[in-house]
Amino acid sequence: MLLVQMTEDNIRSIFGDELDKKLKMILAELKNDSSNKSDERKALTLDEAAKYLRVSKPTIHRLMNDSEISYFKIRRRTYITKESLDKYITSNTFSHNEG
Repeated sequence: MLLVQMTEDNIRSIFGDELDKKLKMILAELKNDSSNKSDERKALTLDEAAKYLRVSKPTIHRLMNDSEISYFKIRRRTYITKESLDKYITSNTFSHNEG
């Protein structure tokens, strides 16, 4: 069995730019995975819900009062699930041909 020891320079001379491209792609995917994991919370505060929909906090209160989005409370804190906000977006999304 022949064992060859390769240096980084040997590897780069064989694989060239392809190795760099693959490494950059893998690092970008790892970075995206780690940033997505921090955004996995399903329950949002009112401020977070307003930012998620890009509306004001009073608009969130109106949507809650009009029962257009569901929410829940834990003691005095109010939370809205991303699922509820996504359902609201879906039910209020219209194609160009609709009136």
